[in-house]
Amino acid sequence: MTLHFERQWKNSYDEARKEKRKVMKELYDLQIRFNSTESQMKEIMSEYEEKMKEEHWHRMETEERHEIMMTQMENHIAEQEKIIVH
Repeated sequence: MTLHFERQWKNSYDEARKEKRKVMKELYDLQIRFNSTESQMKEIMSEYEEKMKEEHWHRMETEERHEIMMTQMENHIAEQEKIIVH
């Protein structure tokens, strides 16, 4: 009877070890996937931040050109009004 329990205990122990190895492998695989995903997210965020900087500078340049154009138009209108008045 004791031999039967020992065999049963050994089988249970072996199954638990196999299950532990399986779970550890799954955890390792998940960690690798997590690290890969994290790297991809960092790369995406870096690209996004770079695009936002480019958009910011583009917008500032556009606003500056708009301001210059508006000033030129205002000056031109003022000159035309001077000509009409005189």
